[in-house]
Amino acid sequence: LHSETIAVVDEPDKVRQVLWLRLKIVARNLGAAKLWTLEDAPFWSTVFQQANSDEIAALTAAFQDPEASWWTYEITDIAKVQRLATEQLAIWSAVNASENQDLQETVARVRTFAVVVLILFGTVVLSLVVYAVVRTPSSVLQRLLGR
Repeated sequence: LHSETIAVVDEPDKVRQVLWLRLKIVARNLGAAKLWTLEDAPFWSTVFQQANSDEIAALTAAFQDPEASWWTYEITDIAKVQRLATEQLAIWSAVNASENQDLQETVARVRTFAVVVLILFGTVVLSLVVYAVVRTPSSVLQRLLGR
């Protein structure tokens, strides 16, 4: 949060509460992991926590002001998100491997069925040719063969 200006003087914390709810929604939707502010109004100090020196040291040079009093609010626990992502990836990999194995088994069955059908078809065609040759008089065969 950079700064705030509230024109309603009667109940500024009510305005801050509504602003805070909206800010959390927008930050989550944008994928922010942590919010930072220099605001020191009492309301914000109940929401944000004082940043420690390690967090401030991790900031980029433009934000590493040793005189600044940074406050932070962690929207999501990065370690938890990474752990959940790793677990989901492991589950997806296991399901994908199982589906891949099922697909390979199905392809093998279809291939076997196709070979059996091809062999049966070839046998029927060969049988019909043999039958036609055996049942056809030799004079017709000689004319067909050109003799």
